[in-house]
Amino acid sequence: MKIMKILGIALGILLIIGGISCVLTPTMTYLTLAWVAGISMAVDAIGNIVTWYAKKKEGMADGWDLAGAIVSLIFGIVLVSSAAAQVLTAVIMADIVALWIIVKGIVRIVAALRIRKVRKALDAQLLGRNWGKVLAMGVLMTACGILCLMDSTILMIAIGIFVGFSIISSGLNLIIFVTAKPGKEK
Repeated sequence: MKIMKILGIALGILLIIGGISCVLTPTMTYLTLAWVAGISMAVDAIGNIVTWYAKKKEGMADGWDLAGAIVSLIFGIVLVSSAAAQVLTAVIMADIVALWIIVKGIVRIVAALRIRKVRKALDAQLLGRNWGKVLAMGVLMTACGILCLMDSTILMIAIGIFVGFSIISSGLNLIIFVTAKPGKEK
């Protein structure tokens, strides 16, 4: 059990160090996103397999956790070893995210206009009083999405930073889990 705890802490620290590196170099993170994601998936999967065995000894193991860890390990290996997966990831990720932001912005604009229409129809002062804020957010999101389609560097940086913080969070969660005392719930 002690070796599993040490391994879990070591993997958590590796994830945190990798996440900090991603935050400090977001453009490079984006350009190597497939590698970063693949290695993170593999390390996280190994950590989950380790914790699954610890859970099994305590009688709290779930087969789905183990299955999810094995699938993550497979995806991680594919992303690290396949040049086609790496190129595909780098080429389409920014455009997909930019289009998603545009669609979300348009949906907010439509929602704001519908809220305004309902408010007018019911002549209500409190109902839908924030429609202007929703409209402004929709316009801002749509403009940001269009800007990101025109210059994907902005989105590359944002994605790199987000990936870094996600990896840091995974490392912290792993360390917290393996250092938690059994039977002590908050």
